Amino acid sequence: MASAITFTGLGSGLDSASIISQLMAIEKAPQDRLKTTLASEQTTVGALQGLNTALVALQKSADSFATGSTWTKLTATSSSTAVKISASSSASQASVSMTVNDVATAASNTYTTAAGLSDTVTSATSLDVKLSDGTTASVALADGKLSTVISSLNGLKDANGTPLLNATAVSTGNGQYRLVVSQVATGQGNLDITEPSPDGIQPAGALMGGPDTTIAGGRAAGTDADITVGGVHLAPQRSNTFTALMPGVDVTLTAAAKGAGPITLAVADDGSSRAGALSAFVSQINGVIDQIADTTSYGVIVAGQAPSGGGVLPGDTTLRAISDQLLNTIFPGGGATLAKMGLDLNTEGHLTFDQSKFQTAYQTDPKGVQDAFIGANGFTSRVGSIAKSQSDSSTGALTLTIKSENSQIDRYNDEIAAWDERLAMKQTSLTKQYTALETVLSKLQSQSSWLTTQLKSLTSSSDD
Repeated sequence: MASAITFTGLGSGLDSASIISQLMAIEKAPQDRLKTTLASEQTTVGALQGLNTALVALQKSADSFATGSTWTKLTATSSSTAVKISASSSASQASVSMTVNDVATAASNTYTTAAGLSDTVTSATSLDVKLSDGTTASVALADGKLSTVISSLNGLKDANGTPLLNATAVSTGNGQYRLVVSQVATGQGNLDITEPSPDGIQPAGALMGGPDTTIAGGRAAGTDADITVGGVHLAPQRSNTFTALMPGVDVTLTAAAKGAGPITLAVADDGSSRAGALSAFVSQINGVIDQIADTTSYGVIVAGQAPSGGGVLPGDTTLRAISDQLLNTIFPGGGATLAKMGLDLNTEGHLTFDQSKFQTAYQTDPKGVQDAFIGANGFTSRVGSIAKSQSDSSTGALTLTIKSENSQIDRYNDEIAAWDERLAMKQTSLTKQYTALETVLSKLQSQSSWLTTQLKSLTSSSDD
């Protein structure tokens, strides 16, 4: 016997909510298909954008070879750790001998009188400062305490906000301190800090008894840096950094360099850096090839089942063509290859680079190898052209594909939003219809119950 159908409506016995839900599921089916398509499209765009980003980076790397900054790298060395050397891209290969006659030092004073930090050490409201280069300045004092003098001197700065003095207090015991002031900048000359003349006629007053000339370094004059390069004595200078000592080469002396020499300063071609940069570039190309392979791979196919795994664009010939173009960059044309220079293909569909073979070829024929790799139509240029043709922000083929796909995604989102409105209206309509139906059924059910009661009453009366 067939089971009876039951309804759960409170008034009518009709399960309207369940019926409406099932009807709405049918109505939503087209929108659900749209959402599935949208999700697939978004996954595709994500994969294409990732590949596009990799191609942009590849073009940037290729361009770095074209500018020469990656290819032409120089290594600057000093035979002494006390002398630092750096070379820019404008430097040339060179080697010179240098002797350090003297290093630049800063002038400093240790003052004679000791005092407590809160003791008043001057009645002056300002101090006159004369630096070793002859520059003068006035330092205002809020009061005459030693601590105030120290903080005020440390607050003296040039027009660029750079501090000019280093002032501190050195303990002599029993809460007493001596003032020590040194100049930040190096260079020949003395540092003078005095109390202003009271009337412009009388001599300036000595701050804290003036510098203590009875101790070593109590009044230390600054010195200039003095070097001899290649047998030529250069003019002394106030800084320890010799800018452009040779074209594109800066040299800096440390305190330990005083009296050192002869020191060999050399700027040499960095072949290992060049080979390393090319090796990294080849790895970057292989990374793009692998990314394309993952995106276009087929999943595992089992008879009667949907493919499992695989990329979002299995077998896409457009993307695979990019891989082929990148691999073909090792062929400069005319049947030649770059294999003898270290660049080749392996059986796994990747580029390989032998740094040792490359360096040997470069030492034999620097100009020929340079032209083959970074010339106007060299290897890096060919790779850069391919990357740009795909990823250029305005004309790149892959960029335009992504823009087209994003436009389609926008259309899908618009359609889904329109469906949301239609479905909301449908839900409202069905709810009204079934609410009305429940009301009618409830009334009919009430009438049926009344009639049943009346019939039972009549039957009972006739029996009597």
